[in-house]
Amino acid sequence: MNNKNKPALRLQGTDGIRREIRLAKDISPAMTPQATFLECGFLTEEFMELYAYAQVSLWREKGKFPSTRGVVVAWDPRDPSGIFTTAVVRGIRRADVPAWVLGVVPTPLVPLYMVYTEARGGIMVTASHNPPDQNGIKVFNNYRGLKPFPLNDEELSRRILELDYAAIKKLPLSGRLIDHRNSALELFRRFSLAPENSWFDPKLTQDNFFQNTLLVVDPANGSLSGLAVDIFRSAGFQNVHEVNGGKGEVNQGGGVADLEGWRNITAQQAEPSGPFFHHKAVRKLFELGHKNKTDLLKGNLRLWGAVFDADADRFYKLEYSADKDCLQVLGGDDTAFIQSRKLLESGSSTNTTPLFFNTVESDLNVTSAVEKRGLSPQMTAVGDKWIQLKFALALIENRILKLKEELEIKFPAALEKEWEILRDAKEDPDVYRLQKFEIQLDRLEAPGTQDTISHSLALGSEETGHNITLGTLVKKDGNSVPVFFGNGLKSALNTFACESEDTEPWKFRPGFKKTLYSYHIKKELFSPNSQLWNKIKKEVVELSQELEWEAKIRKFPEDPEMLYFELAPANKRRAALFVRNSGTENKIGVNLRCSASDASPLKKCGESILRLLIQSMKDSTNDWFLLELNVLKHLVKEGPKSEKALELESAKRDRLLGEMLKQGLIQHHPKGLSITALGKYLLTCHVDNSKSQ
Repeated sequence: MNNKNKPALRLQGTDGIRREIRLAKDISPAMTPQATFLECGFLTEEFMELYAYAQVSLWREKGKFPSTRGVVVAWDPRDPSGIFTTAVVRGIRRADVPAWVLGVVPTPLVPLYMVYTEARGGIMVTASHNPPDQNGIKVFNNYRGLKPFPLNDEELSRRILELDYAAIKKLPLSGRLIDHRNSALELFRRFSLAPENSWFDPKLTQDNFFQNTLLVVDPANGSLSGLAVDIFRSAGFQNVHEVNGGKGEVNQGGGVADLEGWRNITAQQAEPSGPFFHHKAVRKLFELGHKNKTDLLKGNLRLWGAVFDADADRFYKLEYSADKDCLQVLGGDDTAFIQSRKLLESGSSTNTTPLFFNTVESDLNVTSAVEKRGLSPQMTAVGDKWIQLKFALALIENRILKLKEELEIKFPAALEKEWEILRDAKEDPDVYRLQKFEIQLDRLEAPGTQDTISHSLALGSEETGHNITLGTLVKKDGNSVPVFFGNGLKSALNTFACESEDTEPWKFRPGFKKTLYSYHIKKELFSPNSQLWNKIKKEVVELSQELEWEAKIRKFPEDPEMLYFELAPANKRRAALFVRNSGTENKIGVNLRCSASDASPLKKCGESILRLLIQSMKDSTNDWFLLELNVLKHLVKEGPKSEKALELESAKRDRLLGEMLKQGLIQHHPKGLSITALGKYLLTCHVDNSKSQ
């Protein structure tokens, strides 16, 4: 990829924008929405309106659509006042484009309905798994529902920074506002329950295959509240229990975010002094497990959990083990491996090798496991946009092969050259360039050819729970097209469909996988060839030499700001250590991946790098960091304390303590919470800040 002449600023992270929210009236009137975002780090309703206007105006310029063709817009429930969602709708309408409003729906329904209606684009207002005091925007392009690539983000960023909000605010709301909610929800239900998408054999439902399954559904008080339960029951689950069904704040008291990094959860960890006491799905599973223990031990019942995030593009499965009285946590790697069974079964009839796309965050063992099963693995940088790109390229290649072999036409030399550039990533990916290329293929290809694409072509997975499989969408005009979006409910249905009574479940032996976090940082301090970047490089090389491991930097052109080390311990074993700023939250992570036998030395390396980040990157002006210091000081001085005794604002308590636990600064204690060695280290590094509190 060519990274020359890049602008200095890209407003987006891994997936659109996400920030803490503030009302514009609470910010200095002299500050523009852009300045508030850049200098204060807050997302206001004015910036959201500006963002939507800028994106829609770009779509207007780049696409030829009838004036009646709208932009699909939806949101998760984190904004009950409607201030921010209404602002986004205004931005669309001020761009003189109809706003096709879906309301509170799952994120995957936005691109699905967009493709179904051939809309100009799609906008989802959500901060996904982030805390409820944050919001954001995800964008889906008309071309196959792809998310923007960095090149597209940069173009949008330039447009936003050039605009004058005062002038935009005076524009009329000339685009119509049209309610599409009911037709969209009906489409989601129809798509989800279609056997080719859910993978359910209708006979399984008729035979009540799932009548002996107790299912706990946790929509994280988000977009699937009520909806997932209805669809699971229609799919044949007769005993469904919903928790976190929309009566609380999003991602609080449950959801996938709190499950990250866990393989097993014991009953003791769901007790008042345990880390999962506030997770309603975990507690409900143990409650049902203890109540039905006899039938579970006899094999007469199964007890599963389906856990999502607020906007429903992520899914984790929980399995209760009655003999061990614990829960097994199955994240994106595990569920993708289970689903790969279906690809191999389907692919055996087409004599093709299914592709398996995953990111650097995955367990290294899952790559080896799918390869042994007969799939072809390919690794990408973090972000499901890169998995989407892999899908798009695989589908294009499939089309080109058909054109060359079956239709026996001479493939134009100009298209061959362009395909080589796109396929081999010789230039930065551009969603509009891909779209233009496929339009040129349309002129060569017989109508309806896309209908023949096999669902066994590929499977994509992010360890965090984004799984992508091909689906078939019958559009409004009656034509069928393949679709591929991160869809938590589809992933859940696909996973459950692959686990039949008469076959052993597919599971791989996990390696060591851990991410060490530091929150509330100055992200700009870690960038390619910065002082800290080079210091970490030197540290990792020296630590590897001490272990007598080989260390080699691997570059991912799609994510040049990730520092990734391939490590070779011995005897063909593999390990990885990589450092990257989060694209969705104000944090940085030291990611560790290796075999179980190499876990101890790699963990020590990671902890050394984490201490370096804590020492160098914590932002002494950040209010949340100052609260961290205050909590740590009290715990050092007074010993373990209950959460209530820490005297934190209730609105901030859950988020602050949750982040401190994830960082390893505090730990659960019979008396409440206590400081860890790492927490004490943070205090010693920032003693001046501590004394000033």
